[in-house]
Amino acid sequence: MDRYARQRLLPFLGEEGQKRLEQSAILVVGCGATGSHIASLAARVGVGRIVLVDRDIVELHNLPRQVLFEEEDVLRERPKALALRDRIRSINSSVEVEAYVGEFHPGNGEELCRGVQLIFDGTDNFQTRFLINELGLKLRLPWVYMGVISTVGHVMPILPFKGPCLRCYLSEEPRAGELETCDTVGVWAGAVSLVSAIGFTEGVRILLGDSPSFRGLFTFDIWSFQWRVLGLKRDRECLNCGRGEYRYLGPRGSWAEVERVCGENVVCVRLGVFSYLELMERLKRCGEVKEGEYFFKFRSEEGREFTIFSDGRVLVFGTQDFQKARSWCARYIGL
Repeated sequence: MDRYARQRLLPFLGEEGQKRLEQSAILVVGCGATGSHIASLAARVGVGRIVLVDRDIVELHNLPRQVLFEEEDVLRERPKALALRDRIRSINSSVEVEAYVGEFHPGNGEELCRGVQLIFDGTDNFQTRFLINELGLKLRLPWVYMGVISTVGHVMPILPFKGPCLRCYLSEEPRAGELETCDTVGVWAGAVSLVSAIGFTEGVRILLGDSPSFRGLFTFDIWSFQWRVLGLKRDRECLNCGRGEYRYLGPRGSWAEVERVCGENVVCVRLGVFSYLELMERLKRCGEVKEGEYFFKFRSEEGREFTIFSDGRVLVFGTQDFQKARSWCARYIGL
């Protein structure tokens, strides 16, 4: 039996197109709602190599919209990248899947992009999206921006220097608290599925050597059944693609060392060089430690809660105040 018999019949694909997919490699940054959909679709149609990057673990509230995750993943507190990798391997054993548990940042972004032809945005923050934009321009690597909030979705295929980049659309990152989040207004699973299907299809067009079906930003509201394409042109004065300035790349990049986690009462603090195992053993002497895959949880005797990841990220629970978060990290972990 030919696994791809039905899609080979499609006039835009055929035998040659299928071979091209099987020889392609993609990077999925973020394995949550849109990212898990994209990875699932890519595996099912036969994209040859899929690289997954995600910094989070599977939680119960993820299950309504983040496909391929199960209740068992929640109980085991599995990192999303690993859980998604294992599911993809069970869907299509001929696909090569690589999983990186950690943050996509200026220090590892270029290496994670090595050998891929396209990046799919599955993130939930604009700091990472603007980093992807800069890397895409530097490496001449196309990518697909996607976002979902409530019942509204956004898709923007970006071809470096052949059309508008993300900064042509948004010249500055939205300030903290400026935008609604899934935790404040919710998110509908149907909107996630639709934005992922559109974004994935645009990505496949690029992999096949075709042009995107639209230039600019496609936006829709699945509940009111309204949609439009915001026509955009490349801005010759754009900080990134016009003036060639990159804020996140290079030794003096402005990558934030502290950030609020999307919609939650949590702050993420990034440590410098540290010994993961030594820190875990030391904290066992002053509180409760629960080990997981690539992370451990620490609860102090005073009730402060932290999740420490092996890549140096610390989630500080119970505050959105940067100074408090850094102070608590300094007290228990050291900075």
